[in-house]
Order: sequence, then structure tokens, then C-alpha cells
Amino acid sequence: MTTWSFSGSNGPEFWHLVVDTNGEPYSTCKYSQTQSPIDIPAASLATTNLTNVDFQYQTTDVKSTNLGYSIYGFNIQTDPNSQNQTATNQIVVNGTASELEQIHLHTPSEHRIDGKLFDGSMHFVHKDANGVYTFVAVLLQVGERNSNIATLIEHLPDSVLLENVPTFNFDITTLLPIESERATYRYTGSFTVPPCTENVKWIIMQTPLELSQDQLEVFQTLFDGNTRPTQPINDRIIQADNTPSI
Repeated sequence: MTTWSFSGSNGPEFWHLVVDTNGEPYSTCKYSQTQSPIDIPAASLATTNLTNVDFQYQTTDVKSTNLGYSIYGFNIQTDPNSQNQTATNQIVVNGTASELEQIHLHTPSEHRIDGKLFDGSMHFVHKDANGVYTFVAVLLQVGERNSNIATLIEHLPDSVLLENVPTFNFDITTLLPIESERATYRYTGSFTVPPCTENVKWIIMQTPLELSQDQLEVFQTLFDGNTRPTQPINDRIIQADNTPSI
């Protein structure tokens, strides 16, 4: 099996030629019509009142993992075995609950807004009871130092793939824009990495989260350039929400 990457002969342009553990090529990455990420044409979108995204995140025990020079570079996962885990972290959209599985980071961002590339993005990966994925993307841009991101960095292990990573208590809600700034873009797309699985519901937060230059550089040191180029929109409908989600 050949391993895919973000550059060179196994980079995004050639993912459809790379095979999985069963010897099947990742053909969806090239030959399907609803791939992600995309460049969102925000200036030409009419805003509408979409159903709110109910973020039911909580302070919970999480594990922060340094994956080194791998596909994500950094992620945090809730710890299902923690004795302090009292409720599920989830979002509810149109009455459907989707449980948060993990958060990972890309530098620079994968989605663009009117051609603008952001310094990074955090992808909150959720899955509902029917196996349908919803990704929430929080864009990152350099500005003021972010004390919550500082907490993540503080607990990031030095060793790659360190086993028995200790948990720490963290309020996941603090990685979202404030409640009054949670308007969204929404569309149907895919995983941004092989196998490029489709029928993924994407929710892009319109307001980016700030972090300092030195905080960004920590993430860039882990993996800079783990970003798939934008894909054709084709005939997809992109919605812009003018009502902040709560």
C-alpha cells in the first residue's frame, strides 16, 4: 500500500492513484462532484435564516495528541473512559444530534472565503447515529494571543504518538467564536483527505478565531501545509446564515 501525502507524487493531485489497505484506489478524490474544501463565494450569496446550530459542548476531559509529520499534525479527542465524563459533546441541527469525535487542525486553512486564505482552521468532526458526518470549521487568523489555545499548546506532548497521554479538563466551547458571532456558511461536501468520503455536511463559521503569531508557529512546526487545494463547486448550493448559532 502506498501512503498518500500533501505534496509530491502522492499529493492531492494524485490521490486517486493511491490505493487503500484493500488495494482499492481513492478514485472518489478525483472523479466525484461534491468534494471539499471549496472557495466560498460569500459576496454573491444571499443570506437567510437557517436553523440554528445548537452547540452542546461542555467542559470535559480531553487528550491532546502530537501526531508529528502526519496527516493532521495535531488533534484533541474527548476521553470516553474518563470518570469525569458526564455528558456527550454534540451539536444538534434540524433535530439531529451528532456527537463530537475529534478536533484537528490545518495550516493554512483549507476553505477560502472570497479567495481569502486564512492562517489555519480547526475542524470539529461529528457523526450522527446513522453514520453521517458533520464538520464544523473554525477559521484561524493571526491577531491577539488566545489563552484557550495556549492551554492546548501547554498540554501538547513533546513526543509523537506518545502512549498513555494524560487527560486535562477543557471547555471545548472556548474554541468557537462568541455566541453573537456564530453565523455560518453551509454546504454538502466531503472529507478533505482520502478516502474523500462524500455526503459530509459542512458548517463554516463566518467569524475567525484569533491567535498570536507565536501560537500559529507552534502549529506550523507540527505540520505546515496539510491543506488540500480547493475543489470545484459545480452545481452545489451554498447557504449563508444571517442568524448567529447558539
